[in-house]
Amino acid sequence: MSVKAVEMVRKIRDQIYEEIKDLSVEEQMEFYRKGSEELQKLLKKKGWLKKPAKRRPKKMENKKAKSARASEKRHEQRSSR
Repeated sequence: MSVKAVEMVRKIRDQIYEEIKDLSVEEQMEFYRKGSEELQKLLKKKGWLKKPAKRRPKKMENKKAKSARASEKRHEQRSSR
């Protein structure tokens, strides 16, 4: 028995597409959110997930802002020379 991963992924992708193709963006987000919650509950029940997944920390956004500010400062310093 061989696993045909590519075919399996395509089949799943096509099934999901058919389910969500007529949904709004908000409804699509809710679809994925519910699926994620169901998967987390199943994994927790089986003991494969100790804690629920955390969202990306806001620090990542702050790092981007700091990087942009630092880049602007360097640009200003070069321009003032």
